[in-house]
Amino acid sequence: MIRNKWDWSRFISKRQIIIDREIPACADRVKRPIFIKILSHTLSKQREHSVYNLVETKWFKRHSGTSTTADIAEALLKIDGLKDWWADCYIGCDFCPQEVEQMDTKYASQVLLAFAPLRALIRGQ
Repeated sequence: MIRNKWDWSRFISKRQIIIDREIPACADRVKRPIFIKILSHTLSKQREHSVYNLVETKWFKRHSGTSTTADIAEALLKIDGLKDWWADCYIGCDFCPQEVEQMDTKYASQVLLAFAPLRALIRGQ
């Protein structure tokens, strides 16, 4: 595998722009909180996970309280520096079951398209 071809490497190199600018812009477009879920593990099944939520203009670390963009960037760098660890990062928004049941395809498409600039930045497009 060629590590510099992975989305993770571009994500780490652009983490501050993504956290400071692109995720808040995405939250404005979808008009709802955005989460960053970071799951990391080793081959020996040692696991860690963190979830950060952007609610309006404030960041929170789930089960811990308020957070900052610097905290998130530092957590990502820490994981990136661990030897023999794998990480998956998910950026998205949550919907309650009632919202999903009532959602039409036009709105679902609008939500997906709201993430397109963020996806393009991470993928280097």
